[in-house]
Amino acid sequence: MTIFMFANNVNTTLAGPISPSATSLTLSSAANLPSSIPAGQVLVIGLNDVGTRQNFEIIYATSISGATLSGLLRAQEGTTALSWGTGDFAYSAPTAGQMRSFGQISEPNTWSGDNTFTEPVAIAPAVSPGQAVNIDQFPAILSSSNGSQTFPSLEIGTGFILKFGEAATNGSGSMIATFADAFPNNWLTGGGTVVNGSAIVNSVTLRSLNKTGIQLDVLNAAGSPISGVNVSWYALGY
Repeated sequence: MTIFMFANNVNTTLAGPISPSATSLTLSSAANLPSSIPAGQVLVIGLNDVGTRQNFEIIYATSISGATLSGLLRAQEGTTALSWGTGDFAYSAPTAGQMRSFGQISEPNTWSGDNTFTEPVAIAPAVSPGQAVNIDQFPAILSSSNGSQTFPSLEIGTGFILKFGEAATNGSGSMIATFADAFPNNWLTGGGTVVNGSAIVNSVTLRSLNKTGIQLDVLNAAGSPISGVNVSWYALGY
């Protein structure tokens, strides 16, 4: 993307003729011209013939010394490189190319005011601090019996994953749940609580946990398994 610099009130004429292949030109006046053009930027110069005022050329200058512009990029923005004579008009005014180039540049930008975007802003998944997060980067999955939610982590590429759900204990007092999707790498911990808060429940113990599911045992005060109670469970992994 072309990066433009701007100068106000540059309105003068050519000090001498230039050919269609010329890569430098000298203006009759250096008034209001910048003292330099930063590397990677251009200054727009428009040319218009003094005779008919019907011929135009847009030129991008990449270097300047006094009233002499060099490193010219000729025939810009759909114009044609022409021969120009002494006294032809030379000026720096906004062009269609400049207007279309407005937007984010490589240097830090400070925004102010209320910036409203009517279209979605597409971004890549964040990989470093300070980067915007793509909402699809950390998906949630929900089914009729369980679900999961992913949370970002710079250290773990997949992020931390919380799985959760509810299921009833079987005749052996075990609640067994299969995850809607498996942990990509490994599991960390898990647990649960009895939903109805029955007074006969003494403990909910983690029996097993792996990438694909969790098993919890529900016991009463005597250490016997309890069947038919609903358990709200969770598992954390990555």
